[in-house]
Amino acid sequence: MRSKHACLICCIILAALLCSSGVLGLGITPAKERMDFSEGYSQHSLRIINNENRDLKLRIRAQGELAEYAEPDDELIVLYIGEKEKALKYSLDLPADLKPGTRTLEIAVEEIVESGEGETSIKVATEVIHTLNVVVPYPGKYAEAKMYISEANLSELVKFTVPVLNLGRQDIQEASVGIRIYEGDVLVGKTLSGTSGIESQKEGKFMVEWLADVEHAGIYRAVATIRYDNKETVLEQEFYIGDVAVEILEIDVENFNLGRVARFDILLNSRWNDDLQGVFGEMIIKDKEGEELTRYRTGQVDIAALSNATIESFWNTEDIGIGVYDVHLLLHYAGKITEEVFEVNVFMDSIITPYTPTARLISMNAASETSPLLLLLIIFLFLMNIVLVLYYRKVKSM
Repeated sequence: MRSKHACLICCIILAALLCSSGVLGLGITPAKERMDFSEGYSQHSLRIINNENRDLKLRIRAQGELAEYAEPDDELIVLYIGEKEKALKYSLDLPADLKPGTRTLEIAVEEIVESGEGETSIKVATEVIHTLNVVVPYPGKYAEAKMYISEANLSELVKFTVPVLNLGRQDIQEASVGIRIYEGDVLVGKTLSGTSGIESQKEGKFMVEWLADVEHAGIYRAVATIRYDNKETVLEQEFYIGDVAVEILEIDVENFNLGRVARFDILLNSRWNDDLQGVFGEMIIKDKEGEELTRYRTGQVDIAALSNATIESFWNTEDIGIGVYDVHLLLHYAGKITEEVFEVNVFMDSIITPYTPTARLISMNAASETSPLLLLLIIFLFLMNIVLVLYYRKVKSM
C-alpha cells in the first residue's frame, strides 16, 4: 500500500515538473505595455525568450478587442538550440472612431508540438501573451481617479492621496478634491484640497489630511468628490481607524462548590464600531508552579458593534484545593488573538477574580477609603472558609 502511495506521489510531482518546465521554457517581453491613442499605422516590436535553449516552433496570433486592427509580421516563428531570443514584430492600424477608454490587444505566442503520426497539436500550457492597452481619449474633459488612504490610530492624521488622470482631449483648468468621512451614515469629518490644472492625458495628484478625532475605533467611509471645470466624479472607499479590540468587563462564577464543575460567565465588550462574528475564548488554568491544570474552549458568539456578549467556560475542581491559581484567557476575534492573564482565588463556595463584580466593588472602595468594618468582614469570611475546609475534610475521612 505504501509503495502504491509513493508511486502516485512521484507521478504527481513528475507531472507538475513537466507542466512547469513547459511554462518556464517560453517567455515574452515586455509582457504588458500602455500606449496613448494615435490614429493610423504604427509598428511594435517584442522579444520571444527561449529559456530552456531548445528547438521551439511557435504560432503567433492577435486576439482581443483590437485584434482586427493588428497583424503580426510572421504567423510562424522557429527558434533553434543556441538561439536565446528572437524579435517578434507586429503592426497596428487604428481607426479614428475607436470608443473612448482603455482598449486592449493581446499577442498570443503558442508552442506547436507535432505528433509522430504527422498530426499537429497546440500545447496551451506553453502559451505566453503580450498585452497592449491603448488609452483612447474622451471628447472634451474627462477625469478618472483613484484613492489611497493611510492607516491611522485614534487622534492621528489620516492621509488621503487621490491621483486624477485627465483622459479627455482638452486640458482641465481647475481641479480639486473634497473628502467627507462617515461613521455609518453619520458625517464625522471633512477636508478639502487646493486647486490645480491637469493637462490632457496627464495625471495630477492631490493629497489631503484629516485628524481622526473620533470616539470609536472601527470602519469608516471616505467619499471623495473630484470637481473639475464644472464637472465632477465621486469615489467611495472604506478604511480603518485604530485596531479591533475586545475587553473583559466581568467574570461571574455563580452557585459554586469546591469539587464540582465551575461555570465562568465571561462578559465581553467590543470597542469596534462594526459587528464581530465568531468570537470565542480559550481558558487555560495553571497552578503557581506553572503546571497546566485544565484548558477549555468556549462556544462562539457574535458581538454587535460597540456592544456586549457573554461566553461560557468551565473548570472541573474535583482535584483542586483552596488557593490561588493563574488564568490565561485567550480571546479570538477578527483574525487576531489577545491574551489576558490574571489570578483567581478559590474558596469552598466561591471563586473570586479581578473581574468579579464584588471584587471590583471592594477594590474601588479600598482605593477611595479603607473601611475597618469591611476589613473585619473580609477576615471573617476568610476564617469561615478555613473552618468549612477543616469540617469538610473531617467528614470525608469518617
